[in-house]
Amino acid sequence: MRPKPRFHSECIRRADRARVVRFRAADGVKLAGAIFGTSGPAVVLAHQVRGDLCAWVPFARRLKRFGYRAFPMDFRGYGESGRRSGRLGYDSDVVAAARALRARGINKIVLIGASMGGTAVLTAAAKLDPAPPVVALSAPAEFLSMDARASISAVSFPILLLASIGDTEFAGDQQTLYQAARTTDKFMELEPGYEHGIEMLTGKSRLRALNLMFGFLARQTRT
Repeated sequence: MRPKPRFHSECIRRADRARVVRFRAADGVKLAGAIFGTSGPAVVLAHQVRGDLCAWVPFARRLKRFGYRAFPMDFRGYGESGRRSGRLGYDSDVVAAARALRARGINKIVLIGASMGGTAVLTAAAKLDPAPPVVALSAPAEFLSMDARASISAVSFPILLLASIGDTEFAGDQQTLYQAARTTDKFMELEPGYEHGIEMLTGKSRLRALNLMFGFLARQTRT
């Protein structure tokens, strides 16, 4: 009998010592993620369309090295999460991930998402109490049932918005979101180039994007 494949063996190494976390969304859909690191504030990482948590693993390792606990997760219908669509949107999956961390006594949390995941974390943060800080890369103002613009205009929480100037539609959405955000603790940066979502962390703008993200994380999680 063949042994059961390891959780996301295509991207998570044994040396990562990542802990698998399985949890449920409010509508019962089974979800899955992995925690990198054993101490420090937690960062939920939400992937974009046609991807899964593997896209975030290199960044999760970087977060771990800098003293954070990284929690990349699979949205419903992706990777190791349940295939049943349920009745809720991807933002409910992020809410469930944050609550799973809080149930483990981890209360200092930041949400980061790319593209679709960016819309999800912006929408999810408004549904959490307290609402955590959010970083969104190339986030649509609206995606499927998620309306990030309405969410951030209703609830105040710190926000960092990033996009590439050449990614014109999404650059425009960041400007829309920035203007709509209720909070005064908000920052938007449009970088040269055409990278979309998580590609901003590996392309020409990566150093600037990474510096902005880690600066934001440090400000929002310091005691």
